[in-house]
Amino acid sequence: DTPASHWLLKSVAHCLYMDTLLQHFPHAAMVMTHRQLDKVLPSFCSMLWALSHVYFEEDNANNRDIVSARTLQYIDQMIKSIVEFRTRRSDLNQQILDISYDELMQQP
Repeated sequence: DTPASHWLLKSVAHCLYMDTLLQHFPHAAMVMTHRQLDKVLPSFCSMLWALSHVYFEEDNANNRDIVSARTLQYIDQMIKSIVEFRTRRSDLNQQILDISYDELMQQP
């Protein structure tokens, strides 16, 4: 169903599908928050471990290594996807607001 005012898509996974999003919503206004990678990695790894520990034994170091390696691959793919999209679609710069996550938290 179409929302009354706007949609808010907050998952980092959306960065992998920006072209698809814009095919369906060509005039979408987007806000991209930017965080320091040294703050993103622990948070993201923790989230993915929490989601994946259902499938793995928590005390098994091998499982932690697998989840950690996959998480780093996923983050790498997301970064590449964003850079490629922003380079290829520089015509959309007027539709994208870039903001520092730290600044947003200081002055919401």
